[in-house]
Parts: sequence; structure tokens; C-alpha cells
Amino acid sequence: MAKLKLVGRSETFERLTQKALNHLAQSDRAEFASNLATARFLWRKHRELVEAPHLPELLRAAYIEAFPGGDPDDEGCDYEDHVLAPDFPAQWLPEARKIAQGWILRGVGAKESDTKLLEEMASSSSRIM
Repeated sequence: MAKLKLVGRSETFERLTQKALNHLAQSDRAEFASNLATARFLWRKHRELVEAPHLPELLRAAYIEAFPGGDPDDEGCDYEDHVLAPDFPAQWLPEARKIAQGWILRGVGAKESDTKLLEEMASSSSRIM
């Protein structure tokens, strides 16, 4: 029985993995940049609130109602710090490989991968970070 040789599969997988990795990393960086821009704006406009040791009670109550179990004064939060880590975006590599493998299994070409990635990300509510 003759064996089938998959020509270019490895290169395609690596190219699609890199494309998925780029999108995942860029999405995280954009979200971090957006939140940082908001923080900078609020600091300039409401410095006394930003630098206060605790939120005013009215704002604290609204936060806790909107985010049950959350603590607006939690200083141990590492929210989005992963985008500043030296190994970022390598942290996304396992997820990028899964996405690339899914594209290959569905026969998605490289040109369609951007659209498919966005659909995949929109339908997936869990993130690895």
C-alpha cells in the first residue's frame, strides 16, 4: 500500500500557528492598551479618586453589585500583566496551535484564516490567561 505524503502541511501549520499567535497577542495588547488609556485618562481627570486608598462607598457599592464577589481594593490582582511578561506572546502558543489545527482540519486556507480566527475567538468565551 502506498503512503500518502502531505506536502507543505508542516509549513502551512507553522504559518497558520503564527497567524493565530499574532492575532491572539494583538488582541491582548489592544485590550491592555485600551484599559491603560482609560486609566491614564481617569488619573489625569480624577487623580484624587485614583490615588485614594479606597473607593468612595457609593462607587464601591456599585462595583460590588455589578461584580459579585469582586473587591475593587484588591491589590493582589495581576489583571492583564501577562502582556508585559518577557515570554509574551509565547504564552498563547498552545492556543494558537489548537486554532491552526482546527483551521487545517476544516480545510481553511491561509487567506480565510483571519475571518475564521475572529469567528473562533467570538464563539469561545474561555481564555487561557
